Amino acid sequence: MTTQSGSRGDSSAPEAEDVVHDVTVYLLEKRDDLTAIPGKAYFLTAVRNGALRWLLYAWSRRTVVMDHPEDHPENLVANESREG
Repeated sequence: MTTQSGSRGDSSAPEAEDVVHDVTVYLLEKRDDLTAIPGKAYFLTAVRNGALRWLLYAWSRRTVVMDHPEDHPENLVANESREG
């Protein structure tokens, strides 16, 4: 469900803006090293990859691997924390 502002109503909108900002700043900082002007497809791919990296980082910070007391690999359990 989308809100009037276009976001999904969760906290992903600020993170999405951060990813776009980070890619833009990176490209501006590296503009002297670029041999060609990046096009729209390059920019959108860089933003998508940045968002995927952010999601992987966020997921890894929320996932906790817990050992079963018997320390057998088949007894490992992954638990996702609901804390933001």
